[in-house]
Amino acid sequence: MVGKPMFGNDMPNKDNILCAYSNRICDAAIDGLPEKYAVIGFDRAGNPLELMYNPVDDNTISVFHAMGARKSFIKMLGL
Repeated sequence: MVGKPMFGNDMPNKDNILCAYSNRICDAAIDGLPEKYAVIGFDRAGNPLELMYNPVDDNTISVFHAMGARKSFIKMLGL
């Protein structure tokens, strides 16, 4: 299942980003980009989201990319 593109008010909010991170099915380091990780997870409505983040410390991450999961992103993670 691949989510629809999200624009404007459809962009994932903080709650959905946290939910997707908590319900991730894949969390992988991005080749060639140190300290950057890619995640596929599900928001509160069950929509797949793609996230990218940097770890800040053992208990904190900084998400710099969040949107509906694209086929190319899912394929990049080998799912």
